[in-house]
Amino acid sequence: MGNERMTVPAEVTWGAVYGVGTWAAHAVFTMWEVHPALVGVGGLVATGLAGTAVSVHLRDHDRCTELTRRTALTCTGVLGIGDVAWLTYAQVTGVVTGTMAAALVAGAAMVWGSVTAIGAKLRRTAPTVAAARDAQRAIGSWGRVLEEAGYGHLRLLGEPERGDDRTTLRCTYPAKSASLPTQAGGAEAIAAAVAAVFPRRRVTDSMVIVEPGGMVQSGTLAIHVLDHDVLGDRIEPPRCDRRRSIRDPFDLGRYVNGTTVEAMLWRVHGELIGMTQSGKSTMLKRIILELLRCDDVEVWVGGRHKLNDLVRSFLAHLQQLRPGEPEHCPFGYVAADQTGCLEMLAAGWQEGNRRLALPGGYDGPSPVLPSIVINLDEAHHVLSSPQRILCHDGVERNASELVFAITSGLTSVDVTVILATQRGTVDHYGVKGPDIKANLRLRMAFASADPADLPRVVPNARAALSNAKLQHPGAFYIQQGRVAALLAKGYDITGAEIEAMMPARLDTCGQLPAELDDLLDVADGAYGKRWLDSLEEFLEYVRTGTRPRATPPTSGLNSRLAPAAPSHGSGTALAALPSVTEIIAASDERMRQARLDRVRRLDQAAVDKAFADLVADPPLAIPTGARDRVQLAVEQLGTATRAEIVAWLAEHQAPVAAGTVTNQLAELVRDGLVRRDGPTNSPTYRPA
Repeated sequence: MGNERMTVPAEVTWGAVYGVGTWAAHAVFTMWEVHPALVGVGGLVATGLAGTAVSVHLRDHDRCTELTRRTALTCTGVLGIGDVAWLTYAQVTGVVTGTMAAALVAGAAMVWGSVTAIGAKLRRTAPTVAAARDAQRAIGSWGRVLEEAGYGHLRLLGEPERGDDRTTLRCTYPAKSASLPTQAGGAEAIAAAVAAVFPRRRVTDSMVIVEPGGMVQSGTLAIHVLDHDVLGDRIEPPRCDRRRSIRDPFDLGRYVNGTTVEAMLWRVHGELIGMTQSGKSTMLKRIILELLRCDDVEVWVGGRHKLNDLVRSFLAHLQQLRPGEPEHCPFGYVAADQTGCLEMLAAGWQEGNRRLALPGGYDGPSPVLPSIVINLDEAHHVLSSPQRILCHDGVERNASELVFAITSGLTSVDVTVILATQRGTVDHYGVKGPDIKANLRLRMAFASADPADLPRVVPNARAALSNAKLQHPGAFYIQQGRVAALLAKGYDITGAEIEAMMPARLDTCGQLPAELDDLLDVADGAYGKRWLDSLEEFLEYVRTGTRPRATPPTSGLNSRLAPAAPSHGSGTALAALPSVTEIIAASDERMRQARLDRVRRLDQAAVDKAFADLVADPPLAIPTGARDRVQLAVEQLGTATRAEIVAWLAEHQAPVAAGTVTNQLAELVRDGLVRRDGPTNSPTYRPA
């Protein structure tokens, strides 16, 4: 009957089967004319064997109590001994009286009635008794597991919780515990102990997940022992095209305990770290897909390495446009090279500062003025580059300095950054690496090429991070703010699924005002030129990361992309133009003739002026950076006050705000390039 739940009717059935079997054996003995004494002995032996069989069978059942076992044995014994006595008497005397038969039937009826009454009681008490017994057995077995693993000081908080695919142990431990399973080697020790206590259960290290408590009760932890490696399962993403807001939590996957990974991206800077094929790019695509559902967000993407792999599925509809269809891009900015990434970051920096200076203030993201989320793929390539760009405030910055400026100063006006990179330690984030890391509140760590990177990219983790648990693509640790890093599995999404979702996303994604094309003038108006001259040029730039040779400003942009524009303003055929050699020869001849004409027409006054220009000092070259301009002014003036430096810069057509001059002077003094003399309230500055 297997290990099904034993009920009283089932137990009585077992007893009756063995009793009737004994009766049938006596009938066979009678037909063979066996001696009555042997019939009685044989019947008793058969009854004893029947009772033994019933006892052994019920002993192996998890839900059989002692009372139900005795009931079945009593039923077996009464029926067996009764029929043995009756058949023996009938064989000896050869007479079967009605009284004997009636007595046997009455006895059977009494046994059946008593068993039925006991059964009614057992139906009410047996589940409770069985559950209590099962709980004690489970607590004892899993307690032995903890002792075998070397964590005997842990105490189970109640019965282990049995889920569909896991057993969860919730434990408490003393405040001064020397060793905990959250430390390195804890999961391995528990896996070995489970294999020792439950020989039929195969458990690997990646199937033991230890989560520190603390969020619910201090001094607690949860140990999940999985029936199979759920991190290897493919999780289908929920399909939802309904418009949403960036203020809502984002569903990014499932924790190992089965709950939803809900991440907050509003005014949060984050990073995704993992080696190639670890699931990092798939998670970034999932984040972008969810951001495109928000009408109060405009998504910017950039990267100088393999950006096309990230955005190809999002832009597939642009490859299949028919004549007359609108060129609608889901992104507000796409930068596929280092210069483009610098221009994109500088434009974000300028827009954030513009929002900070709005007369009426900035009151949060809306469809009219949406949040800007800048997604940098393979960010370590971008941030480690020394290339610089002149920003709107007159300061030259590289990518690392721009990201630091955005993460530290523009969070309140909804300009945020998400970095995806293969190496996420501070030395891979450029000159401002430590400061950038300090500003990131969302960290997602996938499998790393160097296991030692895990504790560095997810600092202050309260549990030991194991690279072995991240062997399946899409498995990651997530840390939000100061909450402990938790293990989870991200949704798996294919390029075809993204392409199928894009028509709905094009209707929900946010869009910045078109007026910004003229307002954001950093890098010679790079923001207004971001779509290049034509759709073909733009797609080629995204695919190869190489810009066209010349990109003149375009006009008549539609809401997202520039329409195709002719490359030449005149109809002159290229074949009609002179060769390069002819152009150079003609230019040399014209210049020689022009010099001769000037000499023939010169008078003495012109000669004197030409000689004065020749011996005069060359014009002073003014640098572009504010720091270099201030340093040049100090060198030219020798000793000067701050006001004199500001006046000199204005006189030489190189104005710098007074506050910026003060900051740059402080940095130059700190770096030992300028010396400060005089009293604190009115210092003078001179070259060091």
